[in-house]
Amino acid sequence: MRIPHSAFWLLNSGFWILNSIFWILLVVFPSALFPEIIDKIVITVANQVITQSQIDDEIRVTAFLNREKVDLSAEARKQAAARLVESPSPGDARATAGAISILKPI
Repeated sequence: MRIPHSAFWLLNSGFWILNSIFWILLVVFPSALFPEIIDKIVITVANQVITQSQIDDEIRVTAFLNREKVDLSAEARKQAAARLVESPSPGDARATAGAISILKPI
């Protein structure tokens, strides 16, 4: 059975359309094909998560406030992680219980 010329073009056009869509998506959304790790979860305590960037921020802020050089050694990271674990999380009800005041109706 012979396929007419117009039907042959129609069959091949699907390939070219899909191929074109692939290249357009590759140019517009390259991150969809090449994922990367944005942040690492280092510690989990109860329902609190501490990431690598939070530890780095803690080290940098502490060094800035103490007017010291930034020390990114393993020991400094352990100390910063311990400070973050000991500090109350912003959503912790026990930490904010003293800050809540009850308004009396007028």
